[in-house]
Amino acid sequence: MRRAIAPRISGAPLTGTCLHHLIEAQVERTPDAEAVRVGDRGLTYRQLDEAANRLTRVLLAHGVTGQHRVGVCLPRDVDLVVALLAVLKAGAAYVPLDPAYPPARVAFMTEDSGARVVLTRTGLADRFGPAALPLDALDVAGQPADRPEADADAAGLAYVIYTSGSTGQPKGVAIEHRSASVLMGWTRSAFSAQELSGVLAATSVCFDLSVFEIFGPLCWGGRVVLVDNVLTLADPDAAGLPVTLVNTVPSAMSELLAADALPAGVRTVCLAGEPLTAALAARVLARPGVRRLLNLYGPSEDTTYSTCAEITADGGVPPIGRPLPHTRAYVLAADGVPVPPGAAGELYLAGAGLARGYLDRPEETDARFLRDPFRPGERMYRTGDRVRLRPDGQLEFLGRLDDQVKLRGYRIELGEVAAALADLPGVREAAAVVRTGPSGDPRLVGYLVGARRDDVPARLRERLPAPLVPAAVVWLDRMPTTPSGKVDRAALPAPRWEAADAPGPADATGAADAQRDAGAADAGHPAAGPARQVAAVWRDVLGVPVAGPEADFFDLGGDSLLALRCAARLTAATGVPVPPAALFDHPTVAALAAHLQAAVAGAPQVPAAPTPPATAGTPVTDGPAPLSAAQRRLWFLHQLDPTDTSYLVSYLVELDGIVDRAALARALRRVVARHPALRTVFPSSDAGPVQRVHDDPQVELVLERSVPGVPLAERVARVAAASAGTPMDLAAGPLLRAHLVADDRPRFALLLVAHHIVCDDWSFSVLVRDLGRCYDSEREAAVRVTRPRPPWPARPVPGPAAFALAQRDWLAGPAGRRGLDEVVAGLRGAPTLLGLTPPSTVPGP
Repeated sequence: MRRAIAPRISGAPLTGTCLHHLIEAQVERTPDAEAVRVGDRGLTYRQLDEAANRLTRVLLAHGVTGQHRVGVCLPRDVDLVVALLAVLKAGAAYVPLDPAYPPARVAFMTEDSGARVVLTRTGLADRFGPAALPLDALDVAGQPADRPEADADAAGLAYVIYTSGSTGQPKGVAIEHRSASVLMGWTRSAFSAQELSGVLAATSVCFDLSVFEIFGPLCWGGRVVLVDNVLTLADPDAAGLPVTLVNTVPSAMSELLAADALPAGVRTVCLAGEPLTAALAARVLARPGVRRLLNLYGPSEDTTYSTCAEITADGGVPPIGRPLPHTRAYVLAADGVPVPPGAAGELYLAGAGLARGYLDRPEETDARFLRDPFRPGERMYRTGDRVRLRPDGQLEFLGRLDDQVKLRGYRIELGEVAAALADLPGVREAAAVVRTGPSGDPRLVGYLVGARRDDVPARLRERLPAPLVPAAVVWLDRMPTTPSGKVDRAALPAPRWEAADAPGPADATGAADAQRDAGAADAGHPAAGPARQVAAVWRDVLGVPVAGPEADFFDLGGDSLLALRCAARLTAATGVPVPPAALFDHPTVAALAAHLQAAVAGAPQVPAAPTPPATAGTPVTDGPAPLSAAQRRLWFLHQLDPTDTSYLVSYLVELDGIVDRAALARALRRVVARHPALRTVFPSSDAGPVQRVHDDPQVELVLERSVPGVPLAERVARVAAASAGTPMDLAAGPLLRAHLVADDRPRFALLLVAHHIVCDDWSFSVLVRDLGRCYDSEREAAVRVTRPRPPWPARPVPGPAAFALAQRDWLAGPAGRRGLDEVVAGLRGAPTLLGLTPPSTVPGP
């Protein structure tokens, strides 16, 4: 059964007309009213129309006709508005190009859009070559001011606006006049003439909020108050701007309120583009003079706005409201079936506001603009946003479907974490991202702007499950934003992870070295020894300093999986059984140390791990060694199909800044030399498979050079597919590959691919941690050539051969034989013949 959410505002949407026709009609109604204001310069509707007519004639003379695309790259002054209107009058579609954007991105959008010409200024003309039409070098004033005849149709394109693409390159959203005109129709019904009398135009023309800010007032007799950006309002000279309506993103509004920079004449605030928190809504509504607060939602693919909610100061989560009159909204499950009210589902939009699609991208268009199963012959757009329908008939935004991350086996919505951070007292803005931690593993990091407080983790744990509590919190003076005003996640600074020296994954004695950490407890305290052990293990596992006996495991970024690792390390170090639950019951250094000391007297001692035949800490390199049970299992599967790549595992590390390739290659070889597992091969012998450790690290760092125009993510995907799809020879090796992948910006990523017989995710994290420290050591040594190489914990660690030998001896002993007898007894009555399906016919693991 279909369920479409009905709009609250009734009335037939405005269709079948062009944007510039609506403005021309308004010119006839109020020719002498001010249409555009930039600082102390203004244009009336008549002056705007005549200036646009003159420029239109220049465009027509340069061969611009209907359905051409024309780039507009101009500073934010009256010429910008004139140029946009002139392009529409010529029957063409404008392509907004912000001069503040990186030149490479502007060049891509210009080329991708197929812009015939670009309206610009002389100082910017070099960016566009022969396509540039610099306004200050053209005879525009000498052209006739009457309206020229041009081919324009409501079904024609009005503009192509670029939005981020999943491949790393922006994609052009093609909006027709008829879609834009329905948005203008809603504007007329939703706002009064007084509200439209001073609409702040502060958004980059490359962001679709600008369509509402510029054309909304111009179509209905209002005034566009053009400024460089919304934070211009904080300048003293901006105090007298005649602004009545501000349309911006919540993060920018938060800055305005903090700076007390919202103009006194503002009566209406429209917020869109980011989730609105109840705290920010309350701050806006508490502002003297503000009478209306609207929370607007909509993707560029549905012409700026799709839903609208009038927000009140009730303290609840602000909804995104109901669909606009020309929009239908469906909340569907993954199988396309409508979900019941209150249940979460994906939002699909349909109606007259839908874009034509993505410019010259038919496959991407078909993937997002789908057949509307509830309206034959019509389309709907798949937003990728999770929403639910509230009992009051309004939609509530829950986050992006692709904003889910998986950490420690938990699926996490970053939007939920950011919302919880934003609701903390004194916090004005918040964001949450996943970053690489000091051990190479992903960590959840929160970013906050506001009054600093020390109880963030504790407060969050009161509201969120443990996996959703950030491992680190970074306080900022200001949240970085993109040119469109949204949070610039790429510009968020990395936390100051301070990794400590830690042993490798196979170093069973590493935790015993915890005694060297003398700063975690008072030496005179009866639990000082255990406290030092606890602090050192936490430092090694979490990769952060542990300062003082009251340091909290979870405040330092611990979670259930890391608690498991710490418990195992402490058990190995102390001989006292330490269950993971002990870290939850005793989360501070002092509490856990006291627990360990109390347990020493009465708890049964755990037998020490068997000491391998080789000297502890020395890798086994002489002669062959048997395989462990896990290794034998993987070796056997490899013999069934040596071309199978199911057990190749990969690990990606994004690198900051310019990479010293030579230093990274040296560091990689040093780290591989330290870990025998990465130098191990598995040849066959008369007695069966054995493992040998090569003395020489075989790994080479392969530079995957940039390909012009191909973003880093796409390059990594291609390299990963090729490397992880190429079988490895277990008998000859090497079983580790390293690729340094670059794009043309340049940015770098390190891709590691290994066979699962020698590496897993945890081993990768240790490898990357060691590699980072060794790389820093190599770089410093290269700079200070007259000084010794900086210290790095280069002592070797036991390899898999040592474990295999110890496992063999244990299995041959009483405990192993007893365990084997129990397994055999449990298999009595099982089939004696096991049929194996060829691996090529079954799905991989």
